[in-house]
Amino acid sequence: SAAPSVSAPPSFAEASAVACGGYPAVGRIIALLRRNQVVPASSALTASIGPLCAGGWQYTVFTSAGREPLQVVTQGAPASLTLVTAGTDVCTPLVQTQAPAGILAATHC
Repeated sequence: SAAPSVSAPPSFAEASAVACGGYPAVGRIIALLRRNQVVPASSALTASIGPLCAGGWQYTVFTSAGREPLQVVTQGAPASLTLVTAGTDVCTPLVQTQAPAGILAATHC
């Protein structure tokens, strides 16, 4: 089977968060967290929820041994993800006012 086109990622409805299907891949989100120094390069993260997509936003929850679950909200195309926020509480004013309904529901904001 042919590989999916990178230039045309799937579009996601804003009303509900659904599995992203590899757009973006979990590894890309982890790389973004490391680049932004949210987690150390040595940390082993496992996605326990997501990534879930709604509109151009993504929500993922990571678990790591001995730490509280890390909630992550990202935005943008898989090749150019932007970190919106990460932590134990992701209901920032930006998320509350800008995120699509599906992300707000998934994050319980």
